Amino acid sequence: MSQDILVEVFVPALSKSYDLVLSKELKVGEILDLLGPIISELNHGHFLSSDQTVLCNRETGQVQDVNATVTSLNYRNGEKLMLV
Repeated sequence: MSQDILVEVFVPALSKSYDLVLSKELKVGEILDLLGPIISELNHGHFLSSDQTVLCNRETGQVQDVNATVTSLNYRNGEKLMLV
């Protein structure tokens, strides 16, 4: 069984989506810590993450708990998320 899954992260502020491979052991807070600076750099600073940046389920809009792991949230390959 693979320890990684492929998700799509949509960033409404940029109108862009990114495919991201996540380890099942990662916590949402760790994903935010890693993803925010990368998205900012890829977009020449047009996206700035902060303590208020959250990861949401794109279909339901539910904000994901920063202490929850990818496994505990039951993410599957192709999961659609949103970074706001």
